[in-house]
This record gives sequence, structure tokens and C-alpha cells, in this order.
Amino acid sequence: MPQGDTISIKYAALCSVKLLHHYFLDRRTDLFDNVEENGKLKLLAGYDARRVFTVTPTPGTESVLAGRGWLFKPHMLGFTIVSLGDPEQPVPADQQLQANEQLIFSIKLADSYFLQYTSGFQKMEEVRVEKATVIGKPDRFFKKMMVFDNGQSALYPFLGKGPDLHDTANAYRPEAVVKIIGADGMVEFHQAKKAVAANLALSGANWNKLPRREYPDYENAKSYKLGDFVKSGSEYFEAVADVPANKPPGPANIAFWQKTTDLSAYFASPSDMLELELGPETPGDAFGLVVIRGGKALGKFSLYGSDDKQRSPQYELRFQNRWTWW
Repeated sequence: MPQGDTISIKYAALCSVKLLHHYFLDRRTDLFDNVEENGKLKLLAGYDARRVFTVTPTPGTESVLAGRGWLFKPHMLGFTIVSLGDPEQPVPADQQLQANEQLIFSIKLADSYFLQYTSGFQKMEEVRVEKATVIGKPDRFFKKMMVFDNGQSALYPFLGKGPDLHDTANAYRPEAVVKIIGADGMVEFHQAKKAVAANLALSGANWNKLPRREYPDYENAKSYKLGDFVKSGSEYFEAVADVPANKPPGPANIAFWQKTTDLSAYFASPSDMLELELGPETPGDAFGLVVIRGGKALGKFSLYGSDDKQRSPQYELRFQNRWTWW
């Protein structure tokens, strides 16, 4: 190659995952999401998820990444999967992560004090042994661990299914998180202050109401991007496409806006835990797994759009500070 020639290679983010722990991000009673933008940037500038978590691809995922030429890049906020190609061009079908394929990343705890400042986890789940009943077959080992799966997600932009609805028939452990539909039709999250027996109402004596994320009022002169949230009157809307100016939420502009109710901050809780058999893809020393499935059928959590272009979704895992609200 003649001296002075250059080769232009384009890379794009297949997806990125943030691991945000609110012990380092909240200001006592102020939720991180409600801090002014400059304040958020200052908090994030001093934050490093690697002090708390160690994330690595499982052996099967390492093979998939190597086979496609993708890169796993850990950083202060979490990690990013980098793929080769022009983000403005469709990805050929044979180069896409298909709907029946998945990437799995194990999360291990880098800080032995994690349980002391993290709400909702009083202890790590113990390994359960299932003894073999046939001579020559090995014993099997199972453990409950967090599973964050974009194929099971329910709350934007989090990679989790979210807490269950409160049920008075159930008893709850201290720091358990439940959700209800509030009087205004919006989702509310509540966390148990102590052990709550069955058949007790969701009262302030036993439960803390978690603060809701705040979103800006719609401005007619502004344009909005896909995924933006706004408040219009007493209702909340999500942009389902890029929105030009003068397209307010309402019946006339349903192509741009979708009314939404899941707007409270969501934090990882024991309801995200599944019992899994330990093995190469589920290591015994892992606290949790991030599962990213391919394809185009997962809505806002999909890796690719209907035009076959990479959507480069940005997922988040949130962990609540035990002492933030009491």
C-alpha cells in the first residue's frame, strides 16, 4: 500500500449496558434521574461500575463475538458491544444476531461490601445440590441469580421484568419492592420497611413509596427523538418515532406519541432472580447474568429495526442504595 494511503473502517455499537448503583448516584432524598443535567454529569464523572461489578462474556458468548468480529468493551458505566459496519446501512441477515441466538454476560461482585449498601438483597442465595440417583451420573448444582433479559423486559430502558403487583395475600421480606397502579393511572413502586405479614394493606406504616422519575413538559417548538418522554397535562407520553415540532401528544399525532404508565425508576430486586443450573454459561461465582437476544421482534429492546439497521439500544441495570429514602 503506498505511503500516505488510509483505510476507513466504521464501527457501531451493537448495544450498550449501564450498571448504575444509586449508592454512588443519589443525593439522599433526590433521585439521580431528577438531578439537573450538570449535576448528573458530575455524579457520573466520579462513578465507576468496575468498583462494584466485574462483567465478562461467557465462553459461548466469547465464541460468538470472535466469530463475528465483535468486541466486548468494559468501561466506567458498564460495557459496550462494538460491531464492524456502517451504522447508517442495513446489516446483512447472515451478519445479524438472530432471534434464536443470544449473548450472555456474567456479573460478579468486585466489592465484598455490596450487600451492606444495596437494598433488596439481605444475603446471597446458596447453591442447592441435586444428588444423582443413577450411578455414574454427576450431581447437579443450582443457584438463584439475577437474570436481566431483553427478551423479558417490561420497563424502558431497563433490562428487567420489573416487580410484581402488590398482593395482600402475600407476605413480604424487608426491602421487597412491589408495584401498584396509582390513583392517576401511573405505576408506583413501594418498598417494604420491614417484614410484612399477609393480609396487610399497603400503608405508610409498612411501605415506603419510591420517588417517580420526572419528565419535562412537552414544548410545541421543540422536536423530539424516538424514545423521548414528555409530560402533557397530567399524562406521560413516549415518542415512538422522531417527532418534528408542532406535533403535540394527542389523537391527531398517534404516529408520533404513545401514552405510557411505566415511568417510575425501576431497581433490581429479588423478583428478577431465577434458579439456574450451574455450568460454563452460568458460573457458580456469578451474582447475575445479562442476556441479550437477537432479532427484530423485541420492540424497543430489539437490536435491529425493521429496516435491518442496528438500533444500538442502551440498556440499564439499576441497583438501589439501601439508605437512600430512610
